[in-house]
Amino acid sequence: MTPFSFQVQGGQLFAPVLTVADTRQTYFSFAAANADRISHFHGVGPNAYGIEDLAGGGDRDFDDQILRFTVTAEASLG
Repeated sequence: MTPFSFQVQGGQLFAPVLTVADTRQTYFSFAAANADRISHFHGVGPNAYGIEDLAGGGDRDFDDQILRFTVTAEASLG
């Protein structure tokens, strides 16, 4: 597990993207944006996605990478 954090401004739409190091293939969370038109992200729980990292859907186990996240709000400084 590799934890990381980042800050974004509210009121925006964000979507996960994955680039596979071995194949340099990029997969988006929207099936229509993927070259193979297949969904590579699947919800596996609250704030969690399982990812299939092979073109054509691979073995469709969606456990090649698991993305879990937590959203927290910070007080406005302005």
